[in-house]
Amino acid sequence: MASYQTSKGTTSELIAQELLTSKGFSVHTPISDESYDLIAHENGTRVSFRVQVKTLQVRTDRENALVVKAVKSNGRPYTVDEVDYILAVDLDNTTGYLVENTGQKEYWSKDYETAERKWSKLSFGTNEYGDVV
Repeated sequence: MASYQTSKGTTSELIAQELLTSKGFSVHTPISDESYDLIAHENGTRVSFRVQVKTLQVRTDRENALVVKAVKSNGRPYTVDEVDYILAVDLDNTTGYLVENTGQKEYWSKDYETAERKWSKLSFGTNEYGDVV
């Protein structure tokens, strides 16, 4: 049986794939171990980028500040040569924030409103029929 942390990580990766796909990207996952979790390819273009998926944390001890821990299991940050973007998945709201990787260990936002200005928010919308897209 998978641990809670593993299950949470897998859930974040699946939501990340759904969010990117719903925004018109093709999503590819590596077969072998890589520093990134997936590659997003913008359909109809030659644009592709490597994405590391992380679960967004809300720090209740810091006035609900948002934090994305962007480190590998060895505690080192992802370099810009390894990963283009960190996709921080908010499991409570089934949304994500695409954060450009600059090699930091953590990315912080004061609150959700600030996060939407700093990072690219990905969320599911509805079409004219009320269907979730």
